[in-house]
Parts: sequence; structure tokens; C-alpha cells
Amino acid sequence: MIEKKFIKRIFICLFSVFLFGLSSAFCIRSGFGTNSIVTFFRGISKTFNFDIGISANVINLILTIAVFFIDKKYINIGTIIYSFTMGFFINLFLSILSIPENLILRILFAIFGVIIYVIAVALFVWSNVGVNPWIAFALIFSKKFGKPFGKMKLCVDLFALICGICLGGKFGPITVITALLCGFCVDKLLYFLNKINLR
Repeated sequence: MIEKKFIKRIFICLFSVFLFGLSSAFCIRSGFGTNSIVTFFRGISKTFNFDIGISANVINLILTIAVFFIDKKYINIGTIIYSFTMGFFINLFLSILSIPENLILRILFAIFGVIIYVIAVALFVWSNVGVNPWIAFALIFSKKFGKPFGKMKLCVDLFALICGICLGGKFGPITVITALLCGFCVDKLLYFLNKINLR
């Protein structure tokens, strides 16, 4: 029974990363920016002339290896799933979705992207099979410097955003919206998921 529940949580985690890829593609195609992490991936992609999926996988893998050597207790199956599959899903959906032809469709793409992103984050956390390497670093910094996790997560996001912009990554309204509202919306969705308890 415990093994079945764990396998189910792994599938929930994989589905959440699938949604991360879909969300990223919607946001990129909308032209209204992306969340801070994807902005960093886009900056790496532009600077080194990789496609964004490869950039995402390479950066996530490097961070995961770094976390392993700093404090491997933060590495779990969810960390591996996120690091090795996110780039594939981003590329998959970018190959399916084209750039919208008018402003209304672009706005709809942006709305879909943000909503799906919130759902993806909530499901990833709810699956409870590990954290992604970005959150792992925020937890490591929180422990090392004795600061609240929220502040360290904000610092990690700002670092990724600033580096991404400096490297040529595009940002916009979605970047601001996800930074300001995502945490609140994810908290509400997690409360609902915990109430129905389908894990």
C-alpha cells in the first residue's frame, strides 16, 4: 500500500513537471515574459546558442550536482525528475504551440501560462517526493545564514532573474505577476489539495 502511494506521488510529480513545460511554453509564446527561473534559462539559451530545453536541463543538472555535494539530504526522486525532464517538456510544447497572431490570443496564452504554473508548483510540492534544485539552494542558504526560507527563495529568484536579464532573457508582466501572486495562490491550492487528500 505504501509503495503504491509512493508510485502515485511520483506520477503526480512527473505530471507537475509536464505542466511546468506547458506553462513555460504558453508564457514564452505569449511574449509577455516568464517566471524568473525560465528567464534565466532563456538568457543561457541566447548567450550560448542552445535551445531552451537543453539550457534548462544543463543548468538544473549542474545545480543538482552542486546540491548533492553541499547537502545531499535535499536530493530525492522529485529533484531528479525535475532536473532531467523539464527541458524536454518545454521543447515539446514549444514545438506544438506557435506564436499567437493577435493580442487577445497572446493575453489568453499568458493567462493560461500563469494558471498552469500555479497548478504545477502546487502539485510538485504536494507530491512530496523532493524539491527542485532551486528550492534546495534556498533551503541551504536559509539554514546556513539563519534567515527565513521565504527571503532566501526571493533572493534565489532575484539572482536568477537578474542573471537572466543580463544574459538577454526576456521578462515582462508575467515575471512580476508570478513573483507577487504565485506564493499566495499556491498556498490556497495546497490547502484545497490537502483537504481532499488524494495522494
